[in-house]
Amino acid sequence: MDQHPVSERVQCLPICVTMHDYFDKMAKKSPDQDACVVYHSQDDRQSLTFSGLRYRSLNLAKHLISKGIGKGDIIGLLSTNCTEFFVAFLALSRIGAPILLLRYGSTAAEVCMLLTKNNSRGLLGSAHCEKDVTIVNTIKTLMVDKRKNSAEKRPFMVMGMGPRDNEVHVSGKAKISDHLSQVNIPDVGLDDDCVIFFTSGSSGEPKPIPCSHRTLIARTRSWGEFAFSGPDTAGTRFFNDRPLAWTGGFHMILNMCVFGVCSVTMTTDFVMHRGAIEFVMAILNEEKCTHAFLMNYQLVDLMHRGDTCLPLCYLKYVVTVGQKTDRLAIEHVLVSFPGISFLYHYGLSENGFAMYQRHTDTTTLHDDGFSIHDGIEIKLIDSGGETVETGSPGEICIRSEALFRGYLGCPSANERTFLPGGWFRTGDIALSRTDGKVVLLGRSDDMIKRAGVKVFPMEVEKVLRQHPCIKEVVVVGVPDERLFEDLCACVIPRDSNLFDVSSFSHWCQERFSIGPDGRSLAPSYTLEFDEYPRTDNGKTSRKRLKEIATLRLQK
Repeated sequence: MDQHPVSERVQCLPICVTMHDYFDKMAKKSPDQDACVVYHSQDDRQSLTFSGLRYRSLNLAKHLISKGIGKGDIIGLLSTNCTEFFVAFLALSRIGAPILLLRYGSTAAEVCMLLTKNNSRGLLGSAHCEKDVTIVNTIKTLMVDKRKNSAEKRPFMVMGMGPRDNEVHVSGKAKISDHLSQVNIPDVGLDDDCVIFFTSGSSGEPKPIPCSHRTLIARTRSWGEFAFSGPDTAGTRFFNDRPLAWTGGFHMILNMCVFGVCSVTMTTDFVMHRGAIEFVMAILNEEKCTHAFLMNYQLVDLMHRGDTCLPLCYLKYVVTVGQKTDRLAIEHVLVSFPGISFLYHYGLSENGFAMYQRHTDTTTLHDDGFSIHDGIEIKLIDSGGETVETGSPGEICIRSEALFRGYLGCPSANERTFLPGGWFRTGDIALSRTDGKVVLLGRSDDMIKRAGVKVFPMEVEKVLRQHPCIKEVVVVGVPDERLFEDLCACVIPRDSNLFDVSSFSHWCQERFSIGPDGRSLAPSYTLEFDEYPRTDNGKTSRKRLKEIATLRLQK
């Protein structure tokens, strides 16, 4: 378990050039191929070719340099999914200005706090609607005021991007002027920081995660194993509606630069909306997408769509990551799209993808084990930091070239999470098998402590998902005077009119046997929900769900 060798196949992808260097090679190879496609509505499709995106990013890079932005200056990027996001990323990458990826939808005060805390030099912000313009202007006013009272004397730069801005350098309306053509772009190295992600904040304040070009390119290796493993990926079209500022959405930019994949996405306003699956299906069909990144709730929505005729003959891969995925939803995809490969990844913002399940038919769905990606080292440790035996639960620790170097400005968090030898503690609990696979049990923070016994919610949830009336289910621990915590099933039923709590509880009692502590794992409480609270990056917030369940049971 301590070692997992890098295969020769992965070693053939050299990490010797930067992200924008990779992109420029693709632009030279396929100049007229679509690099990115963004839907703002069903009737509003925008796209850029590789050559068009290269030209605009060079233009913006030189414009920013002329405004005083230089290598090492941290620049915030607050943007919905749009073509301007791709332009801004490549421009800042060329300059060597680390990009602080801010959550679109944040308040001006929240953005200013993060810009200030991370010593940002400027901000590029969406200008696709009046709301965008208002928040960007508010941020500009607040940051100018902050600079008046700070030791930093350089002006804070704010630039809008989109149809409602006046900056032709982002939109591409202007040619590179004689003045800008003389601007020199600095040399950028592999170990220079490229982007700064943020954690979801599910365990507190979001922490900044700086990633160098070397780190980002190493994260594409997991995609090169299967999804983009062919000799020529030109013509591959990858749909992913995750916000580009999230690690889940940023895969689009990684794969576009390194593999020449066309990124197909939609504006952030549509993300997670009920009924959005119809729009997603229309895009997959219209754009002839070969790959689709779908979250669990989208897979569940797809399963309940009620239309078994799915004309998506171009689709070859469906990829998901994050929360425990509904087995019936995966089965539905495999049956509906014969010949498809389903990739279920385990990953984290600090490292990217680390483990995977690959299903080409329904015969392997019974296996909960994850295989370890090439180039990733995994070990499981106990509370004392010692490696556990095979079959025993332990905390997942990761070491790889794709791993970040440490949270920015968070020394105490780095001290807690990094071990000697470069190992990173994930906070996730798993056990290893004799066949080398790893079975996930859940986060250590999510573990329920009932009468001295540790209960992993995922072990209970995988049984509850078999109930015919359950659409989604999350098990949380709620306070109990005698047991310290007890089990509560938070259920989203397929049809609330057909779901009966009493019948469900009886069904649970029949499915769970009595354990050595004299109790079964059948939840003592069941609460119905229309939807779950989510973290900033779209995951179900178990922490908030636990708080809501506790309050409801106290009434």
